[in-house]
Amino acid sequence: AVTVILALAAISCLLPVGRLAAADANTWRKIGEGIPVWRNGGALVYVSAEGKMLAFGGILDRWKVPRKDRAKRDVHYVQAFDPAAAKWSTYSEARPKGVCFPYYRAVYDPAGKTIYCLSQVDSRVQLPPNPPPEGLLFSFDLTAGTWKAHERDPLLKDMNWHTMALDPGKRRLVVVGSEQLPGGVGWSRTVVYDVASGKWSRLSPPDAKIAKEHKELVAATEMLIELIGRTRLAWYRDPKGIGTVAEISALQERCARLSKMSGMAGFKDDLSAYDKLISAKKTLDALKFARALQSRIEARAEAQYPVPPCRRNSPLVYDARNKCMVLFGGDHEDYQTNDTWILDLEKDAWRRARPKTAPGPRAGHALAYLPKSGRIAMYGGYVPLDSPSYGYGPRWAKLLPIQVWIYDVGEERWDLVTSWAPAKDGATRPAYHGFFFGQYAGNFSAALLASDAEDCVVLTTETATWGMKIAPTATDAAGTTKMATTPNQRLYRKGIFRAAYCEVPDPPPNTNLDKLPANRFVKLPPPPRDVCRQCRARPYSSVIWDPDRDQILLWGGGHCIRSENPPIHYSPVSGRMVEGYDQQESYSVNGAIGSTLMNRPWVPGHSYNKYAYDPKSKMMVASCAEVYVYDPSRMDWRRSGPVKRPRDKFRVHAFISTKHGAVALATARRGRPLGLWLLDLEKGWTELVKPGQIPRFTGGAYDGKRDRLILGYPGGWKKPGDGGLVAFHFEGRRIEKLTPANAELGGLVDASEATYVAHADWMIVGEPYVAGEGKDARKYVRAYDCAGNRWILLDIDGFPPGRLYNQGWMYDAKRKLVYVADANRWGVWALRLDPATVKILDKEPVRPMASDSRMEKTTMNRGGDA
Repeated sequence: AVTVILALAAISCLLPVGRLAAADANTWRKIGEGIPVWRNGGALVYVSAEGKMLAFGGILDRWKVPRKDRAKRDVHYVQAFDPAAAKWSTYSEARPKGVCFPYYRAVYDPAGKTIYCLSQVDSRVQLPPNPPPEGLLFSFDLTAGTWKAHERDPLLKDMNWHTMALDPGKRRLVVVGSEQLPGGVGWSRTVVYDVASGKWSRLSPPDAKIAKEHKELVAATEMLIELIGRTRLAWYRDPKGIGTVAEISALQERCARLSKMSGMAGFKDDLSAYDKLISAKKTLDALKFARALQSRIEARAEAQYPVPPCRRNSPLVYDARNKCMVLFGGDHEDYQTNDTWILDLEKDAWRRARPKTAPGPRAGHALAYLPKSGRIAMYGGYVPLDSPSYGYGPRWAKLLPIQVWIYDVGEERWDLVTSWAPAKDGATRPAYHGFFFGQYAGNFSAALLASDAEDCVVLTTETATWGMKIAPTATDAAGTTKMATTPNQRLYRKGIFRAAYCEVPDPPPNTNLDKLPANRFVKLPPPPRDVCRQCRARPYSSVIWDPDRDQILLWGGGHCIRSENPPIHYSPVSGRMVEGYDQQESYSVNGAIGSTLMNRPWVPGHSYNKYAYDPKSKMMVASCAEVYVYDPSRMDWRRSGPVKRPRDKFRVHAFISTKHGAVALATARRGRPLGLWLLDLEKGWTELVKPGQIPRFTGGAYDGKRDRLILGYPGGWKKPGDGGLVAFHFEGRRIEKLTPANAELGGLVDASEATYVAHADWMIVGEPYVAGEGKDARKYVRAYDCAGNRWILLDIDGFPPGRLYNQGWMYDAKRKLVYVADANRWGVWALRLDPATVKILDKEPVRPMASDSRMEKTTMNRGGDA
């Protein structure tokens, strides 16, 4: 009898949507089973002509669906939910070519009985965390049952993180995305597709006066960022925390120039206060004051924005009653926001809404228009996660309790409909939905939410389909008071994710660089604040030296840490570590491609030698999918975006710093032979050596005395080379094969880290020569004697521990010191190499170890990536 009762109770839970009106308003009811074939990154739309909800797009979860079952399940591409029958069925097996991700970009055109979605197409195996900077429009004709891919349009180029809605009256698709073109960074771009003509157009530009004022504010902000960066540089490099007399004077002069800019008209008193702090040699106080001023100017600029600020994972919805589009909240990658924007389609102009209160900041939420009441429903969302734990854990946090809000455009009012904690069994109320997915977990799969003509919202998941009849007159007033907050906020991560984390008055340690013993590696004391740890470590990377500012720069990273983009600055003179800006979050388990909303590149997975210092421009150049430029004085990336590549599919394998600029070992496309290109940031690229003349590269350095590159190479996978080297001479642009003496000492397996020690005229490499076994093993420093064309071993104590693929080897010519920095568990070793007294070996001291576990691990992890 109990079994029968439970079965009847289960059946009664599956209510058709039409019967929800009789149930309690604003209460979730289970109306069906879960979607039969779930795809990450799909979409749900309501087809009014048929009274059905259609789910489509996305990709099967490779971790959940066995390979043998993928083809069978993939034919159920468009799936339909019939609310009257409370059942799912396959609507169509037709599918667009490639992989379509329509989340936030899918609409139904009732006049044409067509579904439109804007997506990107990419490999099924590796999904990029960011969409490419141009979208591809697909359409599905419900009558014919066929998909069509429309031609790409230039207006969608250099635009990222699209969101889309439809104006059904005028049959216009409205697409909003983040501007990536220089000069527009920080803005969103709005483009319109006329369904009837098949043509794209750009939304009318804002009023010229408003645009001019805004650009003046943005220009002032950018100059203030430079003032802040140079203030931080002066403070952090000086053990006393003040800066040199020349630096203080330069900061005062820069502050005076900034005060004359039009955009700073309302902030001159603030700049005077900064000037007084700098004059009083209170450099850290001046830095904090300037950073606070930056926040205020950004708030002023944002309040005056003629269009929404750029964002990602934020849906757009059409309000038929008020004939407008509504955009709420979203992710700026370093914070989430809760602003509300209205696009007036009659005036073709954006305006910021002015509700008294709003839901808290979030991104990853879902919006659905309620046609009967003329409101907009919002479900869920995610917020930042402050946990710095290492590994494959989430980079985001569920917004709990789960919430449903409604917005009234006419009254400019947000109200909470209901909120709830997820049920453990998922049987009485919906679980949280919305998550990141993909090879690197950087794509977002939004909750599948849609509303029918009677304001019954449907939420479908893998396990159940839920319905709720929304009644605007029965909202949760007490909950609204409790959960609503001030609009236009920024919700940041905390602690180790903020640049301010390192800006503390704690006295730095004495690094004693002037008292180092000769020919011994000495570990320098840790900095007062270390951001190179836990999830913010930088393994599988290089570290480089900035000789013009006496600092170490670390940008890279890989494996299962976050795709960091703020370079770390470390001064071996002061012992301090800092960052220039708050970390932006790609949500990727490393391997992100492209750039942030603010044209800052994501670190690609395994970034050995992918960046280098350019002494000619005094900038750092870094290769992601493109080449970006970082200004170490400004402590920020150039907002101009990537450097144009010399040809399509050009791929940088490694950068080496030379007096002529950064030299790239690169291929014309993936898998092709290596060549050499010189990057001059003023003149562009110059091909030095055509692809095919450079053997497989494993490391190298610039020999400034002879104006040549010295390149080493391995013998193959896990095999040492023969000790030979290749030299490229800039004069005459010629390649020379070097056959050094003592070749058996130079059999390199993975010497990616190498540096030229000018005062010794040696190139030393980070891959040690290991002699002996077990506890008796000894590591010697390999060196190539440039004058003698021979390999030698240096008997130096204290060889830095750790793995080569986590280290950077660099030379400080001013102090005649060698630094070794570990990018995983931060540590810096300094070596005062004295060629006159160091013990030199020119033959094998002991038979090499048969298998060095450290080198084996190095090769296994590095060989495939190289």
